[in-house]
Amino acid sequence: MDGANLATPTGSQSALIQLVQERLAAGQLPLPTLPDLALRIDAIVGAEAVGAADVATAISQDPATAARLIQAANSAYAASRVRVQSTQAAVTRLGLAYSRALVHRVALEQMFLARSYDLQRLAQECWRVSLDVAALSEALARECSDLAPETAMTAGLLHRVGLLPLIRLFDDEPELLDDETQLEPVATAVGPSIGRDLLAHWSFPRLLQEIPELAVMPDYQHTGPSDYADLVLTARYGCALAAGESAPTVPVHALGKLGLAPGRAFLQASTIRLAHEKARQRLEC
Repeated sequence: MDGANLATPTGSQSALIQLVQERLAAGQLPLPTLPDLALRIDAIVGAEAVGAADVATAISQDPATAARLIQAANSAYAASRVRVQSTQAAVTRLGLAYSRALVHRVALEQMFLARSYDLQRLAQECWRVSLDVAALSEALARECSDLAPETAMTAGLLHRVGLLPLIRLFDDEPELLDDETQLEPVATAVGPSIGRDLLAHWSFPRLLQEIPELAVMPDYQHTGPSDYADLVLTARYGCALAAGESAPTVPVHALGKLGLAPGRAFLQASTIRLAHEKARQRLEC
């Protein structure tokens, strides 16, 4: 469920889109809260003179997240035969920025949940796509730009975060949704603006707040070097190619910023392929 190349909404879908837009404009669309651990890590990493011990102490309060971080630190990305056993060693190996990004990854996964079977199936598909885009965004940042890989990974994870309030809305008011096929056109129409508002609500940096909207603009252009939107647009395109989509929209400008050409060739380049595999291993821990 990537939200690209969808047909024009039907009458009932348009009415539902209008309802969601009206609620959003009136502040009546509840925005979920980022889990406490992610908020604490954001505050700690943003403080002066922070060290691995400070971050590790906070993460250790959540044993499940601590275990995921240790597992990620021992993944292929670490390129070390010495396995870490403690949260602090994991944070030291991964670095503060990447540890923070992985905490966000764990927190987001816990939010892509729904009570309804149909909504849960769609939420899990959206999360799978988000992981794919995040891994490739990170790989492209490492191999094709000077941008921070951990921020690129987070941008990929967040590019469809606008789906979360919609899942909550339709879980709480199932009578609004005739069937699950209505969610996709609604998410396509209003998800990007909801995602922007949600990331602002979570106090993410402005460069990430813009990602949900820019990620659905394949004709996005700008001056200067590549940015995180270029990475996510190219990653979405690459993931669509890898999934066998027949004619995904080509983000020509974004590809050019990264020095890449349209087509599957960049996915098969050894450096990008290896970086992508390592990123996936770490993200799937």
